[in-house]
Amino acid sequence: MQLCFIITLLCLTNRSVAQTQSASEDRKIVNEVITCFERSNTEIFGQGEQMPEFQGGDSALKKYIIQHTKYPREAVKDSISGKVITRFAIQPDGSTSDVAIVRGIRQDLDQECIRVITKMPKWNPGMQLRHDSKGDYWVPVKVWYSIHFIFTLDEKSTPKAGFIIRPK
Repeated sequence: MQLCFIITLLCLTNRSVAQTQSASEDRKIVNEVITCFERSNTEIFGQGEQMPEFQGGDSALKKYIIQHTKYPREAVKDSISGKVITRFAIQPDGSTSDVAIVRGIRQDLDQECIRVITKMPKWNPGMQLRHDSKGDYWVPVKVWYSIHFIFTLDEKSTPKAGFIIRPK
């Protein structure tokens, strides 16, 4: 009877060891599969969104706005200065649309800002990462953007935010 008990105990012990090894091997395989789908933190791909960019970058945008914005003569004559805040959309094709004045000064200054934005060349559109059963892919999306135009008659003032427009 003792011999039967010992043999049964040995059989059960060997079987549980075999199951433990098999379970740990299964976990290793599962961990390897999960590891295959992890993304590195250093990849831009993992961020999920890309902001629109003016052709040539921020310096080209600044150059474009300063070169193409004209300080209206009537506003100079009337000594009008201040900040115009604009809002517009960059469409999936890179064009600008839905231009609006969030905060204006006067109609002639506001209209000049609208004119400059509507005449802008196409941007590199904003992109968003989408997930599908076949994989991940980038899709161009509509993105809202804002630009501050600062009209000033003072040659020495240097506001920190916005594009400074002076009479030419």
